Amino acid sequence: VAAAPLPTRTRPGPPLDPAADWTAFARLVRPLLAAAPEAARRQADTLVARLDREPPAPDAAAAREWLETLQAACPAMDQRRWGDSPDRHGPAARAAFAHFARWLAGRSGAAVLVALFDRLRPRPMGTYDTMPPSIWDVPTTTGVRAALVAAPEAEYDAALAAGLRLHAADPGQDLALWLAHVLADDRPGADHALRPAAVLDRYGGPPPYYPHSHAAVPLILDLPPSQAAPWREAAHHKAGLATCDVPVAEAAATAVDVARAAGEPATATLVWLLRDAVGADRTTVARILLDTRADDALAALLPFVGTKLVRDALDAGDAAFPNWMLQGYLAALEGRGEAAYGPRIAALAGRHGAEAARAFAAEGGPKLAGRLDRLLAEGDRPQAPPEAWPALLRDPPWRRKATARERIALALTPIPTPVAHGFAADAVLDPDCYTYRSGHVVAGMDDLVAAIRETEAAVHHDQALPAPDEPVPEPGTPPDAALAWLGRRLDPDGTVFVQFYFHYGPWFSAVGWQPEPLALLLWSRTDFLRARHIYWRKVIPQMLVRFGERAVPGLAAVVAADPADHLPHVATVDAAGLAPVAARAFLRIKKARPAAAAWLRAHPVAAALRLVPDALGPAGPERDAADAALRFLAAEPAGRAAFDAALAAYAEQDPPVREAAASGVDGDPLEQVPAKPPKLPAWIVPAALPRPVLREGGALPDEAVTVVCEMLAFSDPLVPYAGIAPVRAACTTDSVDAFAAALFEGWLAAGANAAGEWTMRALALLGGETCTRALTRQIRAWGQAGLKPRAKAGIAVLAGIGSDLALMNLSAIAEKNPTLQLREAAGAAIAEAAAARGLDEVDLADRLSPDLGLDTRGGLDLSFGERRFRVGFDETLRPFVRDAEGRRLAALPRATRGDDPEAARAAGRLWAGLRKDAEAASRLQVTRLETMLASQRRVAPAVFWPFFAAHPLVRHLAGRLVWGLYADAAPTTRPGLVFRLAEDLSLTDAGDAGLDLDLAAAEGVVGLVHPLHLEPDALAAWGTLFGDYEIAQPFLQLGRETYAFTAAESARAETDRFDGVRVAGRRLRGLRGQGWTTDAASEHVHDVRRPVTLPDGTGLVCVLSFEDGFWHSPGSEGDGIQTLRELRLTDAGWGVAERHRFRDLDPVTASEVLRTPSLLAAAGAE
Repeated sequence: VAAAPLPTRTRPGPPLDPAADWTAFARLVRPLLAAAPEAARRQADTLVARLDREPPAPDAAAAREWLETLQAACPAMDQRRWGDSPDRHGPAARAAFAHFARWLAGRSGAAVLVALFDRLRPRPMGTYDTMPPSIWDVPTTTGVRAALVAAPEAEYDAALAAGLRLHAADPGQDLALWLAHVLADDRPGADHALRPAAVLDRYGGPPPYYPHSHAAVPLILDLPPSQAAPWREAAHHKAGLATCDVPVAEAAATAVDVARAAGEPATATLVWLLRDAVGADRTTVARILLDTRADDALAALLPFVGTKLVRDALDAGDAAFPNWMLQGYLAALEGRGEAAYGPRIAALAGRHGAEAARAFAAEGGPKLAGRLDRLLAEGDRPQAPPEAWPALLRDPPWRRKATARERIALALTPIPTPVAHGFAADAVLDPDCYTYRSGHVVAGMDDLVAAIRETEAAVHHDQALPAPDEPVPEPGTPPDAALAWLGRRLDPDGTVFVQFYFHYGPWFSAVGWQPEPLALLLWSRTDFLRARHIYWRKVIPQMLVRFGERAVPGLAAVVAADPADHLPHVATVDAAGLAPVAARAFLRIKKARPAAAAWLRAHPVAAALRLVPDALGPAGPERDAADAALRFLAAEPAGRAAFDAALAAYAEQDPPVREAAASGVDGDPLEQVPAKPPKLPAWIVPAALPRPVLREGGALPDEAVTVVCEMLAFSDPLVPYAGIAPVRAACTTDSVDAFAAALFEGWLAAGANAAGEWTMRALALLGGETCTRALTRQIRAWGQAGLKPRAKAGIAVLAGIGSDLALMNLSAIAEKNPTLQLREAAGAAIAEAAAARGLDEVDLADRLSPDLGLDTRGGLDLSFGERRFRVGFDETLRPFVRDAEGRRLAALPRATRGDDPEAARAAGRLWAGLRKDAEAASRLQVTRLETMLASQRRVAPAVFWPFFAAHPLVRHLAGRLVWGLYADAAPTTRPGLVFRLAEDLSLTDAGDAGLDLDLAAAEGVVGLVHPLHLEPDALAAWGTLFGDYEIAQPFLQLGRETYAFTAAESARAETDRFDGVRVAGRRLRGLRGQGWTTDAASEHVHDVRRPVTLPDGTGLVCVLSFEDGFWHSPGSEGDGIQTLRELRLTDAGWGVAERHRFRDLDPVTASEVLRTPSLLAAAGAE
């Protein structure tokens, strides 16, 4: 990118040449004068006449007249008003003035130019005397600099002295920045107040009125990168140059020039410019960075490759110097670099040939050559011949030449279905509610005329109704005629409801209570109902309870007006009239799709019977919507049965129904494809992806991989394309898992734009453990970055993967993620998965512990060939290895020459994955077991044995705890038998004697024993046993602190025991593992809550309040000191319990409720 850097005193550019500069000035200024505004035509003509004469030698007064005339004739040379964009003549004006200033300094001396500083410096302008945001908003700044830095030594020193005097007299920031920049004193040893670093030291702090500014950018760019780092890294200095006269190319070239003179790379400065650049400027800065050929250039660009404008720069570099680019890509492969640069490496190798690419890489050393060989090895894998591919990949239907497939169209009358809703009349028609009290209810139809006349005559907020087109009904008018008049008055096609809001609005608010004819009339005015902001959760049930099927047409219109908001309100309403609305929302409204899908799933019979006539009817939007909805239904067993039953019912009326369905909506699912192949993004390079490997042997070649990507791209997230499943079944599990994960990582590296979101959805279709780990990690990152919608979409995909590992990670998000919305989304996904398995969330969590591939002894053998290692786990599920002699090692050792390299690499990958999964599992399982202890939850022996005692992973925790067999789950019941699990899973007592008990067949329930359930002697005996065996517990059980309410507190439902205690806010955020939650209704958290259950089964909530509180969103806000207030027992989280007191809690629950604030008080504000 061609751009000249700004000159400095040590690099002044060409010497002053008055004749040459005059010639250049005259050439550049003539077009500007020709375009002068009409008001400045006289000044422009004057200057044109002067240009035709001999160049003058102006003194200070003449120079000022020249400058004033020049700026009047060429407004682009004068300082812009604050907020104005650069003039279109700006570049030419800057260049012309630079030659003018150099001519003036060369002809009359720099002192003449210095005498004009009062006119050239930044000046206040406008009504509020506003200064320009940057000295680069003054077009003459760089011209003054170009003249001064080229001046003879004595004249420059005189200019510097004048600048110092001016600065001393006026020490303001704007002048100091300008003087330092135009003097550009980079001479070694220079030490004065106008050096860039000195000015930044004094004025480089945060701006007084704005969070950031680009005022200091010119001086930061004048400093070597290492010296400028403190200011460059300050958040308040933004390198935004979009509104400046100095183009970003010139600024970047200056940064490179300064860095080169200092013997440093310019990478850090250019990345700073790139971060705030906009539009094509991003490409410019990225290309200049690549032109520097800095060793770290491509690594520095890695965070920006998701931007197309930066990718354009990479494309230019690939074409200009492919050898250096290839070496840079290979050097930057660590971490996310492979996902971003792997496809580019493959593309360069394909463009120039593998041998040329290897030669390029060899120039960078053996390390880079090895990396290239590893990447190219994927292409060297034996490939399956076409005849071995799944048939779909050989002949994809969407690539065939389009042929018109004639669909049979039938005219069917919808078969009616009864309306059901499940709302209770006594609950929804109770008049003691806001909708009744806030509305205007007409007592009866005989009162309609009087109500109309009263409303028409009323004046609300000094506003009367507009005069009606027809006279207001007179007293005695029949109710039917009055109702017809009102229908015309509230004509939805001609009435602006805002005019009626305060008059008839209360009628609509109480629509569910109005007399029947009036209620149905108002119910048909959808726009008026919505404008009144009706309380739909109350009104919809009222209308359905009162009017049943007659309310459905109005209800369908209401839901169709805002499906995303209203479909959840009718989730239980089984009405065929809603089916077309749900179908349209399912097909066309992304935001409403989940609710539409839920409605269709809940009412498959009504939906199928109503939508089949649309699907078999003529082409149009109704048929498209019905097709999409019925195919979605048919993908699930209940929906398929309902669809088949509907076809059978219509076939009795019209025998060709099945043939018509087979020609369209119920045709071959493999043929349900788009008319043309989807366009894949440029970052997808099949040669750079791990190839799916067929189970019969051989990897899929590039052509087949492209077909797989295409069908993933057009596959519907709720109705996956039927061709994906057979392709997945034909390939090995690990290979498609790696392929899908690489697609996902590539999408992230390319910027994760919405068009490529199908790569994330593909994880649910193809993904396994690798995809689960990658997606979970990214969901957390999105949550921390505030990208909640994207993170929630990831949660839905994680639920779609559906493996135990995926559900375990979902459970971890639901329990521990700092973002409330993500916890709620993950919790809903867990609840849905539990319901699908006939369990509740807690029971599902018991079954979600992944076995991590461990054997029945809870370990894993890793082989290096001759050498073998055994994996074990400590009390926190942190894995370790033992060698053949039983010595414990901190980590898996490196391979040696005597080891099998393939086996060692496989063992290393297994160990790395095991450590990641164990870390995720440990956080969840330890918390789950401690919660089990604190809440006294107990499980049946048939659940305890396989999912706790004998589970390959959880057994490492279960064997370090004391368990009890209880007669029942009541919290006051003490254990009848107390035991621990020995290493061989046998049961022993506190004396380490074996217990002859088949626990899996025992009666009762099993739970963790709380210290309050043991006598002191028994507790001491268990402590001695665990001490003798050096058994470390994953959390405090035997040594757990216990507490009790005082007699006075027990008689109350509120205690101030902890009032005024100051604690660290971060500790309050971390209480979820102890059973307390911050998930209150408010976004601002000012208490933590713990559900408790009384011995009689009553559910209550303990609330611990604190000040000043914090926000749900993650961040440091609120992590300072918080002050505890009261601890309350409440019915539902508010106030205090009406009938219950602390004495109603069982001793263990009371102790656990007190334990958390007691430990917080003991820790204090640390």
